[in-house]
Amino acid sequence: MRPSWGLAAAALTLFVMTVGPGWYLFGRGLSELTSAGLIYAAALLALRGRSSQKHLFFAGICLMVAFYTRLNNLPTAMAVAAFSLPIAQEAGDWFRWRQWWPRCSRPVLAAIAVAIAGAIVLFSLRTYYYTGSLNALAGTQAGARSVWQPTDAGESAVENVLGSVLMVLTMNDPARLDPRALPLVFGVASAVLALAGVRGFRRLPMNLCVLCLAGVAGAFVARGSAYPGRFSIHLIPVTAALTVCAVAIFAGQARVRDRRQATEPSE
Repeated sequence: MRPSWGLAAAALTLFVMTVGPGWYLFGRGLSELTSAGLIYAAALLALRGRSSQKHLFFAGICLMVAFYTRLNNLPTAMAVAAFSLPIAQEAGDWFRWRQWWPRCSRPVLAAIAVAIAGAIVLFSLRTYYYTGSLNALAGTQAGARSVWQPTDAGESAVENVLGSVLMVLTMNDPARLDPRALPLVFGVASAVLALAGVRGFRRLPMNLCVLCLAGVAGAFVARGSAYPGRFSIHLIPVTAALTVCAVAIFAGQARVRDRRQATEPSE
């Protein structure tokens, strides 16, 4: 992929952040911003960590702090383990585990697992010290924010989950279609299609697709409140990257078709 596509992904990320529905969030010092930044730093360090133990150490530190900053970002932090794979590993091959498993970096997997497990254990011990309970979620809003409980409006669990997911994808609460949030919708859809093996999309990087879907996973458990769009922040960079990657793939395929047509002899 040409460097210009990377610049396009960076520009799209900046556009969604500054013009999208959550534009007002940046500069307010919300913990979601810090946590997302640390997770993406850990992902980049994990890629470098395939050949450097120093980078693995700092990747683990970033993940631990990211978890402490926003507990609901734990699934996204865990998904950084997918960056034990090279970025060239296609998402459509996820079920051919014998093909990609040997390409996984064992040191990266071990470092991420130790960092996440260590963070949870230490946080549980901290909770036990203050509350007498080893439950890491004791004293948090986990119960109050759960989507698997009845609401005052009488909505079912299915309606709660759907509303929570749509709120994250549209960056609006209540959820509504917003053209400025389309990169998030298209990015998540691209990840789903890629892992489903759909032609063209299947060439997207597996680690990006895993990170993207992990970023949505939290919406199936808890629904955020206040500051609409803040629970979508961690999805902006990865969905922008997937959107641009998908466009690049199909643009490349179109160029190949045009080139073939141009070289075919006319009847």
